Amino acid sequence: MFSYGVAPVVVTVVFVAGAIILFRFDRSWPSGLLLAGAVALFVVTFFDFAFGFAFERGWVQRTFLMQGCLVTPWLSRPLELIELISYSLFVGLLWYCARGVRKGLTPM
Repeated sequence: MFSYGVAPVVVTVVFVAGAIILFRFDRSWPSGLLLAGAVALFVVTFFDFAFGFAFERGWVQRTFLMQGCLVTPWLSRPLELIELISYSLFVGLLWYCARGVRKGLTPM
């Protein structure tokens, strides 16, 4: 796991905020997919940042969270599933793009 800093976490917070606002005004399948994907992406990104931060400082090396240099499977498997759920963000964006192309880009 690599910690790239706070920027990815801030970007995912912006995605979550945008998805919440969109879901509030348009309660449809694409907005639900966007919200679920944004929240899942935030969870994965925040875990990556927090775990990298703790790993660099030596806080998790001798805990039950690690097996040698690897994260234990009971923690890494759910995160992999959450990462798969985060792909629904892109499915929702694609759905909105298809909806926009189908309706036309300019209002009549």
